[in-house]
Amino acid sequence: MKNIKYLVVALVLAFGITSCESYDDFDANREVIVGFATGDGNIPTVSSTRERDVEVFITEAASTDLTFNVTVDAANTEITADNYDFPGTVTIPAGERLGLITVTFTNNSLSPDRFPFTLNLSGPDSFLYGKTSVTFQVRGN
Repeated sequence: MKNIKYLVVALVLAFGITSCESYDDFDANREVIVGFATGDGNIPTVSSTRERDVEVFITEAASTDLTFNVTVDAANTEITADNYDFPGTVTIPAGERLGLITVTFTNNSLSPDRFPFTLNLSGPDSFLYGKTSVTFQVRGN
C-alpha cells in the first residue's frame, strides 16, 4: 500500500514537471518543405493507355507560382521511354499548396511482369525537400 502512494506521488510530480515545459519555438520561422504527396504504388494493367496523377505538396503557400523539376530516375526505372509521358515540371499556383502532374502510360512495349518507374523531384535550393521520389510498379497485358 505504501508503494502505491509513492507511485501516485511520483506520477503527479512527473505530470507537473512536464506540464511546465515552454513551447517558445512553436511560432519560430520554419523552412518551407516540398515533396511528393502521392505514395508509391501499382499502376493497374496498361492495355493501351492509363493515366496517373502525381501530387506535389508545399507546407506554405507562396504569393507567386512555384515550379519544380520532375525527372525520371533512370537508375530505378526499368521501362522504356516509349511507354510513358509527363511534363518535365510541376507548378504549384500562387496561394495554393498542391501541384499536380499527370503521367500517361502507354503500352508500346510493356511486359506482363511489373517493372518500376521512378520520378524524382528537384528545384531551388531555398526549399527543404521531403519525399523526392515516387515509384510505381507498371505492367502491360
